[in-house]
Amino acid sequence: MTGSLQSPARWQGVLAFATAYVSLYYLSGLLSDNQFFAHAVSFLFLPAFIRLLGYLMIGLWITPALLLAGVILTLAGAYDLGPGIATELVVALATSISGPALTHFAARLMRLAPNLETLTPGQLFTLSVACSLGNALALGLTLWLIAPFSIERFLFTPIFLGDMLGAWLVIYTIKLLLELLIRLRRSASR
Repeated sequence: MTGSLQSPARWQGVLAFATAYVSLYYLSGLLSDNQFFAHAVSFLFLPAFIRLLGYLMIGLWITPALLLAGVILTLAGAYDLGPGIATELVVALATSISGPALTHFAARLMRLAPNLETLTPGQLFTLSVACSLGNALALGLTLWLIAPFSIERFLFTPIFLGDMLGAWLVIYTIKLLLELLIRLRRSASR
């Protein structure tokens, strides 16, 4: 998506990604508790896919989409990191910036344009690692700084793994569905 700040298409993309993130959050909760580890981390966090896909489709404009999704989930009571909502809002802000920022940094180091069509599987994997690492660092550090005694010591690894597993589960599900669709079309045209 290109265009100015006032572009309706840009804001439609932001709203679509925010909606997808919230939807995948609740779907993820049905498959695996979203706050299983240390009352803050899922081992299979499907919305992590939106961070990566959003960056690849709308660049750093995924940041306001992630922040909007975080605010919606906070106000809906989906996040519960303590009394009030201040901690949740700080975490939402930190994580909405971190994953896309580290993905952007990795893409620049590899001299890649944020474009899903031109990425090799290895490049996509590298960007997904960067995105998951960015989120793990922001979420873990933010929780550690705000509430150091309320979380487990080794929170970074489960956050990172949950993001990677969630992102790759969605990526491979989409890949399998596309392959199935292609096979169905081929068999129907015979």
